[in-house]
Amino acid sequence: MDLEQLFSQARAAQTNGNLMEAARLYGQMLSISPVPEVMVNYANVLARLGRHAEALAQYDQAVAQKPDFFEALFNRGNLYLETHRAVEALADFDRTVAVRADVPGVWNNRGTALRALRRHQEALLSYERAIALAPSHINALTNRAIALFDLRRLDQALAGASAALAVQPDFAEALYIKANILHDIGRQAEAQAQFEHVLHVAPNHHLALNGAAQAAAALCDWDKMSALTPRLLTDVASGGSLIQPFVLMGYSDDAALLRRCAENYVHHVAPRRPPLSGGKPYGHDRIRLAYLSADFHQHPTAQLMAELFERHDRSRFEVSAFAFGPDDNSAMRKRLVAAFDRFDDVRSLSDLKVAKLLRSREIDIAVDLNGHTHEARPGIFRHHPAPVQVNYLVYPGTTGASFMDIVLADRVVLPIDQQPHFSEKIIHLPDCYQANDASRVLPAPPARAEAGLPPHGFVCCC
Repeated sequence: MDLEQLFSQARAAQTNGNLMEAARLYGQMLSISPVPEVMVNYANVLARLGRHAEALAQYDQAVAQKPDFFEALFNRGNLYLETHRAVEALADFDRTVAVRADVPGVWNNRGTALRALRRHQEALLSYERAIALAPSHINALTNRAIALFDLRRLDQALAGASAALAVQPDFAEALYIKANILHDIGRQAEAQAQFEHVLHVAPNHHLALNGAAQAAAALCDWDKMSALTPRLLTDVASGGSLIQPFVLMGYSDDAALLRRCAENYVHHVAPRRPPLSGGKPYGHDRIRLAYLSADFHQHPTAQLMAELFERHDRSRFEVSAFAFGPDDNSAMRKRLVAAFDRFDDVRSLSDLKVAKLLRSREIDIAVDLNGHTHEARPGIFRHHPAPVQVNYLVYPGTTGASFMDIVLADRVVLPIDQQPHFSEKIIHLPDCYQANDASRVLPAPPARAEAGLPPHGFVCCC
């Protein structure tokens, strides 16, 4: 059988979904003649079979033979993107647009690589290039709304989501980002309706159930919460939907299920990577201690911990902050900057770059002050840049992450009998685990009349 016949059979098998046969035939062809076009087809099949390393090897060979081969560069970039290797993906997409700048799909996927690297403004520009080439490109329109959402330009993001839905009214991803935008601007009833619409048009959408559950809780819609609970619990147990651990806490106190939920979630958002740290102490004269948080501004976490940072024994500890939340230019922000030996604003850095920064500083102990709360970045810790990684204060539940070593708590907040339900080792502080700022000046309470209260009677406050 000649190469042309083999190629026809391989293409037919690939088109019909008979991937194993297609792989066999392409492999047979390459044993006769190493043609770059065949290598790319073979790689595409291997990628669909989940044989990613073999697929990348074939793309590499094709590019080595034909450096400007559009399909090889683009498809390799897509596989890098799929396997969470955004740096390599971006390099391939940059090479691809240098070969051909008129393909909207490349600009769209390039934007997604930039977004994964937290280069949100550049991602927005890349999506806009795709839209300029193809004004009805539904993925690019939706991704532009997502990039605007990332940049917290919420009104524009909402308009962007609506523009995508004008092209395709039932496009699930556009409905989903619109629901999230509505949630963040406080229009909870509309957000709830949007999440439910996503579940109607795409019943197996892996994120919409979480959004619907979160919206129902925010609205105190007890009937809706009761209706959602059975599916929520089933999906956590089966992995059918991705549920945020903090959301599940409003629906279940089953400790084993909460751990399963956390493990499902962290496996999806921050699958473990080879550790940057060797796991052994560095042996510094002073322990290098780093706190990482999105909340180093006027925020309850900062209000609790500011004095702790100031009072660390500098003869024993060198204390650093890595901040990835907003700089609100508040008095609290200025106090925090002064409280640390080093203070780094790492908002614009990718998770890997932050992890490498910790490794280059030879941080001995890295403390996560977010857990699974808003703006958390477990992707930093998945690289295990420090020999010891600690979950503390803000989230005294399990992260479900094999790369988190310790959770600091106390015997009341986290009894030791809960250890089987925690991936981290539980360590108890001697009394209460919660730091507080003893120097904080409390405002004088209002007079009862100022608060609209009667002159007598006990007042329950929260």
